[in-house]
Amino acid sequence: MSDMNVQRVLDLIDAYGADMNAFPEDERDAARALVEGSPALFAEALDAARLLDAALLQVPEITPSDDLMARLIASGPKPQAERINILGRLRDILLPQGSRWPMAAGLASLAIGALVGLNLPNVGTDGYDSTQGDVIYAALGLTEYTYDDEVFQ
Repeated sequence: MSDMNVQRVLDLIDAYGADMNAFPEDERDAARALVEGSPALFAEALDAARLLDAALLQVPEITPSDDLMARLIASGPKPQAERINILGRLRDILLPQGSRWPMAAGLASLAIGALVGLNLPNVGTDGYDSTQGDVIYAALGLTEYTYDDEVFQ
């Protein structure tokens, strides 16, 4: 970092201690050059950081007992049992990646097709008198009307 200043070096000493090897790698060299350029400016901060580092090294390492570890693990959150229901299975089949866009796009295209189809004029321009209802029922397969009836009439 090229814009290293005195306050930033003091902040680094305060955060990481007196050992400059603990400073962030991209700031380490610039901080070291600034400290070596004017050591008297940083002497007090480095002495205080060395005292704190030495005090922290005197603290014994605390290892929890096996009983405490077992109780902590036992008191942790448990995974919930997966509930299997019909709607969940259907959702997984219809939406395998959990995305609702494919289903929404399909429903939107069906709705637009029905809206456009219902608003078209009567189809029977070749002499066959049909209504929109006849065409819809025939498309759904709910009547006896077939293509042959229209062609041969």
